[in-house]
Amino acid sequence: MIERKYAGKTFGSMAPKELQKSANEVLLRIHVITGWQMPPNELMLILVDEFNKKILESYPNVNIEEITYAFREYGSEVKEWGKALNISLIDEVMIPYLEKRFEASKVEEQKKQIEYKVSEEEKEKINREYQEFLQTELGQRLNPKI
Repeated sequence: MIERKYAGKTFGSMAPKELQKSANEVLLRIHVITGWQMPPNELMLILVDEFNKKILESYPNVNIEEITYAFREYGSEVKEWGKALNISLIDEVMIPYLEKRFEASKVEEQKKQIEYKVSEEEKEKINREYQEFLQTELGQRLNPKI
């Protein structure tokens, strides 16, 4: 999950045209993965527009790879009862995914903090040993044994 988090450009960092193209791609991928019906043409335009807004409001830190993964993993758990693809159905998959992503990110952050602490301890140990070496070396030079 963490690898996917960094697998591509997030929606919030995309230019408007790139976001539009990505939203269309994601909707088609969701359709292919889940089999959910696409709305008729006139409603499809509204769906794309609303999905663009939803992405920026609710999923700005997510990328295409994450959404498609979420639907491959959890899309089959949502029963759509023959409805056309809609924002509510997308949320039913994305909200649980984002909760799991949040937990994975917390673990990632804790791991980074532990690694940082270890490296700081190592730095202190190296510095301490270096200072001891300098004192010993300087002491021998200033008071050489005859």
